[in-house]
Amino acid sequence: MWLHMRTAGSVDDSAIAGRRTILLLAAPLIGGICVASVPAIAELPNASLVEIAAFAAVGIVLWLTTLLLWLKRMPYIVAARLTMVLASGVLLGRLIVSFTGGMFDDPLRSMFMSVHAHYATLYLLYLLLLPYPTSARYSLIAWLTMAMITTLGTAPYWHANPPRELLTALLVYVWLGHGLFVLLLFSWARQQHGLTEAKSALAAAETEARRSLETSESHFRGVFDQ
Repeated sequence: MWLHMRTAGSVDDSAIAGRRTILLLAAPLIGGICVASVPAIAELPNASLVEIAAFAAVGIVLWLTTLLLWLKRMPYIVAARLTMVLASGVLLGRLIVSFTGGMFDDPLRSMFMSVHAHYATLYLLYLLLLPYPTSARYSLIAWLTMAMITTLGTAPYWHANPPRELLTALLVYVWLGHGLFVLLLFSWARQQHGLTEAKSALAAAETEARRSLETSESHFRGVFDQ
C-alpha cells in the first residue's frame, strides 16, 4: 500500500509540474490581454472607471503572480486559484456590464461580443490548471453562468423594434457552441485522467512485481545457503 501511495504521489507531482508550466505561460498572457483591453474598454459607451481600473489591476497582479511563481516564492495552488478567480471576475463583470450599461440600445450594434469568445479560454484554463473531475465541474458552472446571464441580459431585446437579427445566433452560440466545446473538453479531460490512472496502476503493479521477485530471490538464496 505504501508503494502504491508513493507511486501515485510521483504521478501527482509530475501533473502539478506540468500545470505549473502551463500557468507560467497562461498567467502573463491573460494579464497582457487585460492590460491591452483597457483602451478598448475606455472607448465603449458608459465605460466605468472602476472597470477600467479593475482590468489594469488584474493584469498587473497576474504579472506579479507569474514572477513570484517563477521565482518559487508562491505555491502553485495559490497562484492557480488567484489566476482563475481574477480571470473569472473580470470576464463576469464585463459580461454583466455589457447588458446593463445600455451597450445594445443601438440596433446597429452587433450582439456578438468578444467576452463570449474569451469564456472558451476560461473553460480551457480550468481544465488545464485543476485536477479532474473538479476541473470539469468548474468549467460546467462557468458555461452555465455565462449562458444564463446572456439569456437574461438579452431578454429585453427579444421583441425589440427594429428586431435584433443576430440575437438568435448569439443564444445558439453561447448554448450550443460553448456547450459542444465544453463537452469536447470533458471528453479530453476524462481520457487524460484515465490514461493517468492506468499509468499509475501499471507503475504500482510493476513495483509490486519487482518487490515480489526480490522477496522470492531472497527466500531462494536463504534456502540455497542453508
